[in-house]
Amino acid sequence: MTHDSPFPFTLSGSPYRDHFEMRGAPFQPDDLFETLDLTCPGLETVRAAVEAGDRAQAAQALLDYFRARRSVVWPAWPQRAGLQATQEDFTAADNALRHIFRPYHAFPATDYGPDIDWDWDPHGNIEWPAHMHRMASWDLSAARCYLQTGDERYAQLWVDLTWDWIRKNPLTPERCYFPQSWDAIQVGIRATRWSALLPCFLSSPACAPEFLVALLAAIYNHARKTWLSPYPNQTDNFLVIESAGLADMALSFPEFRDAAQWRAAAFAQLDTAMREQVLPDGMHGELSPGYHLYCAGLFLNTADHAARNGFAAPFIAGVERMADVVMGIATPQRRLPVVGDGYPSDTRAFLRDAAEAFKRPDFLAAATNGAQGQWPARRNFAFAHSGFYAFRSEWNTGAVWMCLHCGPASVQPSAFHSQFDNGTFELMADGRYLMRDPGVYCYAKGDPRREAFRRTAAHQTLTLNGANSRRAGRLLRWVEDDGWGNAVAVVQNDAYPGLIHRRAVFFIQRRYFVLIDDALPADAPASGAIDLHFQFAPGPVVIDPPTRTARTAYANGANLLVWIDPEAPVTMEIEEAWFSPEHNQKEPMPAFRLRHAHTRPPARFVTALIPWWQGDPPRVTVSALSADPHSPRVRLTVNEAGFEAGC
Repeated sequence: MTHDSPFPFTLSGSPYRDHFEMRGAPFQPDDLFETLDLTCPGLETVRAAVEAGDRAQAAQALLDYFRARRSVVWPAWPQRAGLQATQEDFTAADNALRHIFRPYHAFPATDYGPDIDWDWDPHGNIEWPAHMHRMASWDLSAARCYLQTGDERYAQLWVDLTWDWIRKNPLTPERCYFPQSWDAIQVGIRATRWSALLPCFLSSPACAPEFLVALLAAIYNHARKTWLSPYPNQTDNFLVIESAGLADMALSFPEFRDAAQWRAAAFAQLDTAMREQVLPDGMHGELSPGYHLYCAGLFLNTADHAARNGFAAPFIAGVERMADVVMGIATPQRRLPVVGDGYPSDTRAFLRDAAEAFKRPDFLAAATNGAQGQWPARRNFAFAHSGFYAFRSEWNTGAVWMCLHCGPASVQPSAFHSQFDNGTFELMADGRYLMRDPGVYCYAKGDPRREAFRRTAAHQTLTLNGANSRRAGRLLRWVEDDGWGNAVAVVQNDAYPGLIHRRAVFFIQRRYFVLIDDALPADAPASGAIDLHFQFAPGPVVIDPPTRTARTAYANGANLLVWIDPEAPVTMEIEEAWFSPEHNQKEPMPAFRLRHAHTRPPARFVTALIPWWQGDPPRVTVSALSADPHSPRVRLTVNEAGFEAGC
């Protein structure tokens, strides 16, 4: 086969569209050398062996070339993630030696037996086989254990399992659909990991010439599949994941004849994704902080890999804006709020990388909890395009912190990773979560267990008749700091036909929060039960509806009082609520609702969230000094000390 002959396979359409077709067969290891530019410096011995018809010698020469190659820089993310093996790494690697895997943490580790079926779904959840095909639950652990101990079992593990996957998962049209092995997200993740982890094992005897040839042929098929049939939805994180994988392959293996075209395509797709998926304020348009961090990391790692090999990534400026969001909304422990389909992801490794990339001392301070760098002068942040607002008393780990979300609908057409949560918030003090968002129990679309966590009534916001609200939030007013230690956000959600929810949040004296929630009429006013919902973090609480008492009851550390106006026309009722710390896991979350006596707007709720540290709960009164929902003002008194704030 010559380079001028037809490629072994072509694709038309997309598995994510009505038409998708594959013609021809994927490249096999015997054909690998037809895909390489053997005129590249250093490949002279390989070329001579190929021209002599000695494929075995060519394979050995190719392995020698990669072992000696210094002209190309491999992806740096494994080194930045750390190559020091932990006990968890040894457990994962030792289990993988016995074919015991836990690709998806929602379920326990499972024994696959001597002959691995990579498609097996032992728990009846499509995320399990999808994650199994990504290999991420054990491959970096194998690399860490090998590099730390030199034990060849771990190198042989990576080689054997990777080769086993290649043999059992040929590229076919049927395997290009989620969650199959050649689906876009599986291909992208696997390509990124193979490109970065191969150099960890190149020196091992386990990395034999015939394995390298098989792996490179598989990588070629990964790249060509992605190049010919890229993910078609420009507003989905799948495009970022797949394109990052294509870029890593092109940058790691420029010896492929098509590498320059792959690189150009990957950069163009990532640039498009940055423009189409990331909002002007820097937040990823799926409006889930966890997915935002994941995508930001992919953009940053790809840009870093490109720069180390002499290429400029066109999307790099957008990554800095994404990093601003990460720093701005993160908790005092540098974890992200649990909003949408996400968990409290640790931001520190990403912020350290961003600090290096953009020479930002504030990113470095956040990454190191102030040990290095310099804290920003700002404490409060508004990302109005996406609807994320963060307040903090200080930058230290014991700070009082709140993150509020009230924004537009997700840019993703299905809005899959966002929730019906406009107006919700999380709150911490002294390193303790005091109020939580519910999290996400499962990813099964339409599953009642999933919907129970996504619904509006499961969040700290207002509902009408318990129904899900629209996602149509916007910022009306923002006061970052009034010079007296106060900050204010006024947000509005066109929540229901006939009802607007307007929430004013006053952060007073960098410690206390007062909320004014107005249900306002719109056009033909709606009618029904107007409720305001609150959820404490799992833990000891006192909720007593007759006395309108709601507070945490920790023996030490920070506590929180939710002050409810004793004269307000509301009733209080305990609600059932759940928090999901991990997929397929849940625990009770103390919760209550306030129901307004008015069944038609306007209706107003005035509440206060008062952290305190010792002794009895503080004595609190709140006065709303202005009835105008456009320009609210409040006076807060805590233990006879009075404070005012307004906008």
